[in-house]
Amino acid sequence: MVSVLFGKRFDHQDAQFMRHITMIGEIIKLFGTPSIALFNTFPVLGFLLRSHKTVLRSRDELFSFIRTFINHHHKFDKNDPRCFIDAFLVRQQEEKDKSTDNFSDDNMVVLVSNLFVAGVETTATTLRWGILLMM
Repeated sequence: MVSVLFGKRFDHQDAQFMRHITMIGEIIKLFGTPSIALFNTFPVLGFLLRSHKTVLRSRDELFSFIRTFINHHHKFDKNDPRCFIDAFLVRQQEEKDKSTDNFSDDNMVVLVSNLFVAGVETTATTLRWGILLMM
């Protein structure tokens, strides 16, 4: 999933990549806590809760990580897209003259982060359960 999104394969020795993988796991665990559910229902109570700040800080760090890749991908061959980001940028250039804002950089960051988190977490959970069931 990562190579489809970013056009690059990360090594498991890459400290920055492994930090983001660990961070995604922590965010998923926090999403299941009652305090996050309470914050999602009543955002006004945010000053009483701290775990949502951890989620927001991690989200911002992940967005920053994705933005660096997007900035590197702005120089690409339009006729040879290497990954999802390149394909999105091609479509963004095609839709530039239209009044819709569906293909903005902010939308791309959120979309890539959703696909990244979903791909990484789903794969890890499936493998974990597969190994547990084989025991």
